[in-house]
Amino acid sequence: MPRTSTQNAAATIRSNTPSSIAPTAKLVPAIQWKGRSDVLVTGKGRSFTLSLTGQPAVMRTVIDKAITRGKIHMLFDHDYSPVGPAIKQIAYASLSEVAEDLNYNQDSTDICARLESGDNEQYIKPLVNYVS
Repeated sequence: MPRTSTQNAAATIRSNTPSSIAPTAKLVPAIQWKGRSDVLVTGKGRSFTLSLTGQPAVMRTVIDKAITRGKIHMLFDHDYSPVGPAIKQIAYASLSEVAEDLNYNQDSTDICARLESGDNEQYIKPLVNYVS
C-alpha cells in the first residue's frame, strides 16, 4: 500500500530530527503572560496591526497614556527626536514608562516584562507602531 503525503511528511520529520532531541531533553515552557497584558492584533500577511477598538481596558489606558507621554517627550525632552526611526524609540520608551508608572511591572509575566521579552511581531511591534 503506497504512503500518503502525510505519512511521507511524518517520515521525513522523523528522519531529519536530530538525535540530540531526546525525551530526556528539558524544554523551556512558554511564558504565561498576565491576562491584563493581552492585546488584540490582526494579521495581514507576515505583519500584525493593532487598533484601539476592542482592546482590554488596561491596555487601552497604557496605549493612551503612552501616546500622551510620547508627545510630551517630543515637545520638551531634547533626548528624544521625532525625526526618522527615533519616533519608534519614543513610542517604546513611553509604553514602558507608562506600564511602570501604573505598576504593571510586578513580575516576569506582566506588561513591562512582555514589552521587553514578548513576541516582537505580534505584541511589541503592533503596540509601538500604534503609539508612534
